[in-house]
Amino acid sequence: NCTIGNYGGLSGQTSYGIYTINQGGNHYINNNIIYNKTGNFPAAYATLEGIRAQSVVIGNIKISNNNIRLNKLEGTSTSINHIFFSPITSGVNLNVAINNNTFRNFSWPYHPTNSGSVYGLNKTTGATGSFDSVCNNTLRNWSVGSSGLIYGLQNRSNATNGYVLNNVMDTISRRFIPSGSSVYFIDNGGSPLANSKVYVNNNTFRNFNHRTSLNVAAGLWGISEATSTNADVFIQNNTIERIYNSCNVIGILNSGADSAYISGNSIVRDTSDWGALIYGINTSGGNRKFVYSNELRSLTMMNNGTSVAAASGFYNTGTTPIVFNNNKISGIINLRNIYSSSSFYSAAYGLFSNTNSNFTIYNNLIHNVAAPNMGGSTSTPGAIFYYAYGIQLTGNTWGTSHAIYNNNILLDMATAPLADYSSVCLWVPRNPSIDLRNNILINKSVSGATSGTSVEYNRKTSKILVAALKS
Repeated sequence: NCTIGNYGGLSGQTSYGIYTINQGGNHYINNNIIYNKTGNFPAAYATLEGIRAQSVVIGNIKISNNNIRLNKLEGTSTSINHIFFSPITSGVNLNVAINNNTFRNFSWPYHPTNSGSVYGLNKTTGATGSFDSVCNNTLRNWSVGSSGLIYGLQNRSNATNGYVLNNVMDTISRRFIPSGSSVYFIDNGGSPLANSKVYVNNNTFRNFNHRTSLNVAAGLWGISEATSTNADVFIQNNTIERIYNSCNVIGILNSGADSAYISGNSIVRDTSDWGALIYGINTSGGNRKFVYSNELRSLTMMNNGTSVAAASGFYNTGTTPIVFNNNKISGIINLRNIYSSSSFYSAAYGLFSNTNSNFTIYNNLIHNVAAPNMGGSTSTPGAIFYYAYGIQLTGNTWGTSHAIYNNNILLDMATAPLADYSSVCLWVPRNPSIDLRNNILINKSVSGATSGTSVEYNRKTSKILVAALKS
């Protein structure tokens, strides 16, 4: 119940609103108002923090219902942390709740030397305990004039039960910086015990203006989940929408060693202006993946960048079994017209996998996948390649198998494309066996007049008989 304002500003110093260290037992930091809005800090100013709880050992930790507004008006900074939490990693029974906090109206005007990172929550080390919650926090109306990283909520948790629920990050912008670093709404991970449960559900990230260009290494991740042990991870019912002026964009990235259940998410109306990729959901590594009942819609790669680019509703680079069902994918548009070789060129995909995962794909609706600026005579990739794919599965191991049932795929680009424009509903060019049943594949896309094709199903002739008997 404290009010702390207009603190700090000494040259080279880190300034804190509240700082606790080496505390044992129950530990509560609740219902405080912390603000810093006078500014004019010198260029040598170090770190500005609202709340820091460090080296907490054992107990119940609650940081809740705080209202934090930090304005770094001038000068550079190492980082800005609205809340920083760092427990002792070997501690046991450290139950953590960082809930119902508000981080609003953060403003850091642009200066060419600004390179510090900005965090809503900077929780860098996992604590071992029975639960860990980061819930109902609100981050709204941020204007960042720094080229450093931006994290809404960075959460490292080793708890048996981890919860990241009902958080909102809304109306965030970065002033135009050609080399701006990456952005994360939720960056979640840790090393909990096997069979632990991690929930990243019902979070909303919308209205982000990245405003960086010509730096394809930078990117924006709505949710990055990388639990490193064999836990069950649930990424469900999150909304990620209206990302624009950005570099690389990934709505949900699941790259941990976990078994993941990714469902009910809405990733819509997002664009990559300057990057090399835009993916609705991206999986890699880990154990089993269950991806179902997601809406991946209106994901657009603009034609501003200078690199080959990919636009994909779902993109897989892992090798674990994947069940992909009841998803709606539409409006995956790649407007880039860049290619670099016969096998490296800009394209659009409803579902893409280039690894040896065994897929079960059923009851999905995929339509309006197109790359209308590709297919010029100088960018022809070859007779068996396409620029728009409903589904592409290119794993090359003989033991890989795919079951593809009851899907509806419609490609219907009606504009007059370039001379060699080609598209395909389902492409499986290599060795896996296929059980293919009851799918509706319709390709009404206009093909290029010179050598373009519009194809429903393509399998290399030498592999056409590698199929289940019931197909």
